[in-house]
Amino acid sequence: MNHLKTSVLDHLVQTTAGTAVHALQDFLEYLKGERALSPATLRGYGTDLAQWFLFLKEALGRNRLDVEDLSEANLRRFIFHRHPRLAKSSQARALATYRSFFRFLTQRRAVEGNPARSLRSPKVSITLPIFLDVDDMLSFLNGLEAKARAASAPWTVARDWAIFETLLDSICGLMQDKSPGFAWGHRD
Repeated sequence: MNHLKTSVLDHLVQTTAGTAVHALQDFLEYLKGERALSPATLRGYGTDLAQWFLFLKEALGRNRLDVEDLSEANLRRFIFHRHPRLAKSSQARALATYRSFFRFLTQRRAVEGNPARSLRSPKVSITLPIFLDVDDMLSFLNGLEAKARAASAPWTVARDWAIFETLLDSICGLMQDKSPGFAWGHRD
């Protein structure tokens, strides 16, 4: 797994034998090759599963994990141990990882049924974006413009100012098109 940094996954692979570890490696290769997931997503999936496997290895008291050890009861035990410390979004991602892993094993006929299927993800609260009001946006743009006009300013500041000005002018233009009866003020 050279695409992953030295990690909990590497530790698992180096210290644990058995069909479960081989299945995990096959799963990550499948995700990398056939699903073309990003390295960050692969690390997340690998870490979630490796943490469960290491917990299970310690709970069972042996250095071998086989697919038969990956039961719903063992998964629930791990979730009860680990998940209360995680944010709800991390819990949901981890549960999606377990379901996906077992779906992979089921398709490969390594297990019968998906022990993670009955696990429910927590409700993840959706946060609304925070936005600037008109005065704050104008203050931001005026400050950025002043920095861009400074003789010592790097070219990236002028670029950023130009991008923001263009976007703001485009949005205002779109809004004018949608509400022709409204008297719009002009910006310099």
